[in-house]
Amino acid sequence: METDRDKSEIIRLASIFVETNDIPTIIADHSTHELIFADERFCRLTGVSKDEVTKCGEAVYQQLIHPKDAALVRKVYAQMIKQIGEMKAAHPSKGAFSATIHFQLKNAQNEYVPVNVVFNVIRYTSAHEPLYSVIHLLNQQKFGQERFSITNFGKKETFYYSATCNGFVKLLRVELNEFEKEILRMTSNGQNETSIAKRLGVKLDLVRYYKKSIYKKYHINNMSEAVYIAIKQNIIQ
Repeated sequence: METDRDKSEIIRLASIFVETNDIPTIIADHSTHELIFADERFCRLTGVSKDEVTKCGEAVYQQLIHPKDAALVRKVYAQMIKQIGEMKAAHPSKGAFSATIHFQLKNAQNEYVPVNVVFNVIRYTSAHEPLYSVIHLLNQQKFGQERFSITNFGKKETFYYSATCNGFVKLLRVELNEFEKEILRMTSNGQNETSIAKRLGVKLDLVRYYKKSIYKKYHINNMSEAVYIAIKQNIIQ
């Protein structure tokens, strides 16, 4: 069972660590969903004081995360904690985990900026559930599958969040048929599904059927992410 002394020691060690880098850093207690530490860089970035961080609990997240991102971030975060715990329990000696969640963060100027939030789990419960994480906020833009991921450094594996199954999965390069590739090419050129159906001389329902097939293969739920992935994998130009 964790004690206030254990928590104080975690915070003390984190304070020493943050002095060696210039990245905004916080510590999260996953058992209470609260922040227990924030460095000066985080406070300057967000305009939130250290007292507010420790006293406001989960309200800090609601204050800083863009409303359009909030529901998805909560959903992904819950699955992230659940699956890291399951993977740690399955391989206790090979479980050094890091996870990323990308969203729009409100800064001290009341502007929303993209951040890639990197969780490094540093303490687990006796049941192998993540307890504390040191979290870095990186000024990075992420798209598609890269927005949400879990990396197990012990096994050198990375898993990505799947909107279709609400969980993290290991993605392999998928095979698309020529019809699916053509839909992606035409979508990347700004054509909607009605225009695509007309250009290809097929029914609209067929275009929608293959779009759903693309979503299922890529574990996503929109064409913007599909096009991004296809371009990155050189499936389309």
